[in-house]
Amino acid sequence: MPRRLTGFTSSGNLHLGNYIGAMRPIITEQTNTDTDTVVFVSDLHALTLHHDPTEVRQRTVEFATLLLAAGADPDACLFLVQSHVPEHTELHYLTEVVYDPDRAPGTSNLLAIHASCTGDKPQRLAQHFDRYSELKQAIADAVVATLAPVRQRYVELAADPEHVRAVLRAGVKRAREQASDKVQRAKAALGLLPA
Repeated sequence: MPRRLTGFTSSGNLHLGNYIGAMRPIITEQTNTDTDTVVFVSDLHALTLHHDPTEVRQRTVEFATLLLAAGADPDACLFLVQSHVPEHTELHYLTEVVYDPDRAPGTSNLLAIHASCTGDKPQRLAQHFDRYSELKQAIADAVVATLAPVRQRYVELAADPEHVRAVLRAGVKRAREQASDKVQRAKAALGLLPA
């Protein structure tokens, strides 16, 4: 039987996008008897970032509570915390790295992200990794490298807020000129007398 799996990493805050894009769809489908549904709090994934252990524990309970409040039904789906299932970690070191969206959607998604950052093909990238942990590190490096110029430019722009405001003022001036012309043409088309 096919399995639908959704994990929520206990770092940061859940928001409306999480609810509409991930929670609600999996909760709606959890009673579908043609598919097994697994909903979990991926606390181990939170450990890959700089974190406060106390906060990870608190967020794990918070996320589980929010998922239950949103309608996750432990009688209709498999509901768990990732670190409570040691087999998950064991399989992770055994999870081969292949690009197969149907059979390995999580790994395939990571390979697609890696490909987007490097301009390579996900199928070709999969051949470079023996272990999932190697793939995750390579993706982290690729994302950091991809966003480094944006981050650097942001730092530069943030240090000069007057420049940003000047850009916005110039933009609004151009927009108002274009909009004013359009309004005048609309008024003329309606037969209004120009001021």
